[in-house]
Amino acid sequence: MARESDLLEHLRAGPKTARELMKLCGVSRRTLYKNVNRLVESGKAVVLPVRVRDQWTSLFALEQHAGLAMEISGYAPLRQPRGIEGRVHGTIQRLREKFLRNPTLEETALELGENPEDPGIREAIYRVGAKVDWRPPGTEERQRAEKELQKLLGVAAYVKRGSLKGGSEEIRRAQEYLKKFPDMVK
Repeated sequence: MARESDLLEHLRAGPKTARELMKLCGVSRRTLYKNVNRLVESGKAVVLPVRVRDQWTSLFALEQHAGLAMEISGYAPLRQPRGIEGRVHGTIQRLREKFLRNPTLEETALELGENPEDPGIREAIYRVGAKVDWRPPGTEERQRAEKELQKLLGVAAYVKRGSLKGGSEEIRRAQEYLKKFPDMVK
């Protein structure tokens, strides 16, 4: 039986698919998922969808490798810890994609529907933030992201009107942004 410590040891090397972990640990799919679910619930791991040889499978990663796993899969985690920490984690990731930078503590709290002055929510944001490499954005980061976002939204507006078509990286990125955040472009 795969112990959580065995799974953690294998995941320290980087994200793994379900098939890879089943081979490494010598367990059935059911046993693997049972143990991985415990790791996800405790906030130690994330699960993302990934396409391998034209089939969808799960990609497992430690919390600190979530960014790498997202790059590999192209998707955000399917399952995350429940409760306020899980909500904070999802909100930080979503706002990072939306603003092209780390969100402020206030933006994160307000998106959660919480009071930014509440010490409990501030503590939860900082606790989860430490796990996902979050920090409040500095002035330079905000200015850089604002310029980048203005450019992206400009291209997205043309794409939305149908004035811009093509396969350039910039247009593809604008199309993806529009799919995720259609309310950002009128």
